Amino acid sequence: MKRNILITLLVLLTAFAARAQEIVIGERVPDLRPTEWLGASPAEDDRRATLVVFYHTESQPCVEALPQLDRLVRGLKDVRLIVVAMEPKERIAPSLAKYMSAQFYVAIDQSGNAFDSYGIRYVPFGVLVDPKGRAQWIGNPTLATPESLKRNLK
Repeated sequence: MKRNILITLLVLLTAFAARAQEIVIGERVPDLRPTEWLGASPAEDDRRATLVVFYHTESQPCVEALPQLDRLVRGLKDVRLIVVAMEPKERIAPSLAKYMSAQFYVAIDQSGNAFDSYGIRYVPFGVLVDPKGRAQWIGNPTLATPESLKRNLK
């Protein structure tokens, strides 16, 4: 009897863990449909690879990652960064506005649809998306290097 309960519990935990991550390497990622942008939005015809980073202002690792992420994309001309936040513009602008550029965009997703469709359970969380819209790398964006991003885009 104990063995059956243990097996059932293991199956349920495995199913939950599989559900926690919805992005699969090599498969198309959901389209980002933010409610608005802080500043400019990326051009529709911009076909560069994109590092999508999910962010929250109350997460110290997110805040500490901003300068590193800015340096990361500045060193990669063929990769842009989109930071996605669920918070109001007034709340995120003080920490993010100084980083915005032609490579660094900020999407506001107050509905939480992007967080839900990507299966985000913790922040910071990053997804490297190739120009065809397929995931090429997922994980903690503070661990990404220019070399690792280039390698995953080949």
